Amino acid sequence: NKDRLIIINYYKHWSPECQRFSILFTNFSHNIRSWRPLVKLFAIDCAENLVCHQVLQQPSNDDDNEDGMAIDFPIVQFIGPPSGKDIARDSKQINHDIDTIDNLRKLTIETIVSNTFLANRFSLIPIMAKNIDEICFILRHDGDHQSIEENRELYAIIERTPETEFGAWIMLDMVNYRNFITIKRFIGDDRLLESLFSYPIKLPIILEISSTCQYRVIGNVNLNNSPMLRHQFIQSIRNRFGPMTDDPDHIDSTIQERRQNRTNKFDEENKLIHYNLSYVDLHNALRYSLVFEVVNGRRRFNGRQLQVIKRLFTTILHYFPFDNENVRRLFKRMTGWFSHKNDRLDVNKYLAAVKTADGFLKPLESWRHCNGSRPIYRGYPCGVWVLFHAMTVHEFNLTRMALLNNKNDTTRKMLPEPKVLPVMRDYIETFFTCAQCRHHFLNASSDLAGQLPYLNSSVLWLWTIHNQMNSRLSNDRDFTQDPYFVKVQFPTRTMCPNCMDDLGQYNEHRIMDFLQHYYSKSTMRANSAHFLVNHKSIMIIISLLWINSILSLYQ
Repeated sequence: NKDRLIIINYYKHWSPECQRFSILFTNFSHNIRSWRPLVKLFAIDCAENLVCHQVLQQPSNDDDNEDGMAIDFPIVQFIGPPSGKDIARDSKQINHDIDTIDNLRKLTIETIVSNTFLANRFSLIPIMAKNIDEICFILRHDGDHQSIEENRELYAIIERTPETEFGAWIMLDMVNYRNFITIKRFIGDDRLLESLFSYPIKLPIILEISSTCQYRVIGNVNLNNSPMLRHQFIQSIRNRFGPMTDDPDHIDSTIQERRQNRTNKFDEENKLIHYNLSYVDLHNALRYSLVFEVVNGRRRFNGRQLQVIKRLFTTILHYFPFDNENVRRLFKRMTGWFSHKNDRLDVNKYLAAVKTADGFLKPLESWRHCNGSRPIYRGYPCGVWVLFHAMTVHEFNLTRMALLNNKNDTTRKMLPEPKVLPVMRDYIETFFTCAQCRHHFLNASSDLAGQLPYLNSSVLWLWTIHNQMNSRLSNDRDFTQDPYFVKVQFPTRTMCPNCMDDLGQYNEHRIMDFLQHYYSKSTMRANSAHFLVNHKSIMIIISLLWINSILSLYQ
């Protein structure tokens, strides 16, 4: 970034919001294609990248003032050329202010103009001038008052206020024509306008200035249509000198079409095989949640975040359906390690502690039951659902067993409070980096305590909410939904013929039996395979075997 602005899109590949913004960011890169001499764009997947989170840490943040809420992705970071010893960095979460190409371009222009190095190098700062003679002199001399080539065309953009993006936008679009034209911005105050025109005129305007300082207004001065004026001017320059690069006005409308063509090609060449639940998915969800999501650009956990993490480890220790004592040992160690941590906690110390006990939790593998037809689909969000479904079922079984074993205990007159769902809600509120997912879940669980009156309420409540989410997402038939995993009500009649009556209504007693079986240890087979069968790959393998058999005849 020594001589240009770097714009980075930090995203998570599984996030629907990031997937939608990726289209905007790609179109934006095509839109500002002519700005390449001073702008460079990157996109970095932060889903499984701790270095990414370290980069996003804001050293200026006062951790005591953090509200403890989740950090949302995508995040756009602007890194400008350094002014002196400091590097200008500005990170912004995507919100309604930068959710369109126009707004992202406007923010980029503001960032460029506010950077001293770039603004001076490309003459983007508006200039005060009294009359046409001063404008002509400024245009015909560079910053050191050296005369420029006589054959250059001269243009002056006159704007009412220096804050407008109109002039800077044109100059950035024309940056590749600097060898042919000289163009600068001027502030159109009353004194300058009175010296130029004997009649009222609407700004902004563009003046073409001759070698003898004669000038004419480009375009229709009465139209007052800035976008049209900009388009007419840029087109006239391109017609005169030829295109230097692709049209920056052209937003590549074929990007979505190409994306769809790739998807269709994938659909034609691949078949997806569905498998039952796997412990691989649960272990992936644990590691992803406890290593990547909770870190998420933080330097420290504040008091609230620390308490949520502690309860999460404790709840997993008690209610995760462990099939491996080594994995359980990890959560025993970490629960003990947390026992004396009550206020704030350095993230690096937390990661070091997890790494010390890390040998007991398997590294991330390919998702099995939660695998999608493409890497952007399903994965971690599916894993979180599976994780907490399995934990609510296990909590129900353990609680019911404890009640049966203590049925003669007259001192116990109330059901124990559910533990898994409150912790799930706190985790999603504090750490889950999908804003729309978090918003819908928190709304649905706003009165969680009042929604869990019975022993099996946690299991059925989570099943109900998951189906409600699926119903809502089934209406979003955009590219964020996996075409091979259409959102349907679970379980389907095929999966559980007895769970649904002839009218399509679920029987909760049979649903409860089904969920207990579906999320049981015996069902979640750790060695279940889940892969894509690529027909081309099969043909290649068959061909290689055939060639090998032919060669063997000559040996």
